[in-house]
Amino acid sequence: ADAHGRGEVTRVIQGIVTGIGFLGAGVIVKEGFTVRGLTTSASIWVASAIGVAIGTGSYLSGAVAAVLTLIALALPLE
Repeated sequence: ADAHGRGEVTRVIQGIVTGIGFLGAGVIVKEGFTVRGLTTSASIWVASAIGVAIGTGSYLSGAVAAVLTLIALALPLE
């Protein structure tokens, strides 16, 4: 991670966070009194966080987060 200079990793992560913020906001749609797309937006955020964790070398944390995310998304709403 240090091959191209100091601070490059944090710049990459900052770019990811900015881009995912725009993608997540674009998924959320308000129709009257109904808001749709919150779960999709949260899933995009979690997937990017897992990708950043694995990309920085935290393989165990990324794997645990992936399993917990799959469990949470598989649970019935009611």
